[in-house]
Amino acid sequence: MRIISSNVTGPQAGQLTSGLYGPLIVMEPGQKFDPATDKIFIVGRSCPDEDEGSELLLNGSPQPQPVAWKLGTKYHLRFINVGTNDSDMIVSIIGDDAKPTSWRAVAKDGWTLPAALAVMQPASQLVTVGETYDFEFMPEHGGEYTLRVGMRFVKISLSQSLTVR
Repeated sequence: MRIISSNVTGPQAGQLTSGLYGPLIVMEPGQKFDPATDKIFIVGRSCPDEDEGSELLLNGSPQPQPVAWKLGTKYHLRFINVGTNDSDMIVSIIGDDAKPTSWRAVAKDGWTLPAALAVMQPASQLVTVGETYDFEFMPEHGGEYTLRVGMRFVKISLSQSLTVR
């Protein structure tokens, strides 16, 4: 396989970020996708050429709505960066104590991680352009959590409230 990389700028970047995009999830035989626990987060920017006025988008929204999750439920979180050029993102889940919680890495770019790499770690991950990371997250206690997404090189960020009951 040959991988070709290029910088997308100008009108092409506008076309890419204005287009329709979404995930294509391939499941192993016998696996089922459950929208109640399988959560997909597509991260991108509205205008990648303009640092000022550019908005960070989570699943197409600059202001994602709060969500409610259940205590004791294991969630499969998939983060996909569809940005261009300098759109490296840092995604994290912050507890009400203002510190990252923990999650278990389970896959990278669609490939299941070997057991030695599928370990609990602080819930903060750099996701560069074109990358996908999958994590298992089980809230440790009820309360308020925050899914935070921030740009690595540009001072743009957004957050989504996660209420766990």
